[in-house]
Amino acid sequence: MTADFDRQAAHRHFAVECFNQTWDLIDKANRTARDNEKMIGLSMASLWHWSQRKDCTPTNISVGCWLVSRVYALIGQADNARHYGQMCLEASHGDGVAPFYLGCAYEALARAEKVAGN
Repeated sequence: MTADFDRQAAHRHFAVECFNQTWDLIDKANRTARDNEKMIGLSMASLWHWSQRKDCTPTNISVGCWLVSRVYALIGQADNARHYGQMCLEASHGDGVAPFYLGCAYEALARAEKVAGN
């Protein structure tokens, strides 16, 4: 590892890149099973990289969990969608989180319940 390697900048880069690649797959018209697996990995990687940043906020975690929940809902995994929706809700109650993100958390949970058939 070189002395000029900036781990925090790398975490930011990969968090954003994985988030954006996840959205590319969400928007893809005819996703394959492999695309779905890739979406899971990318959304989880984005969340993990944000969580490693020294300046990570509850808002960052809320958005990351919302994205993971959304991915699981899209591929029909209600339990996982619900789990990450609940994590999103918990993060959305954190200090300094705008009310908008609380609404997103409830949207994630509602989407999970729809997938579950409730």
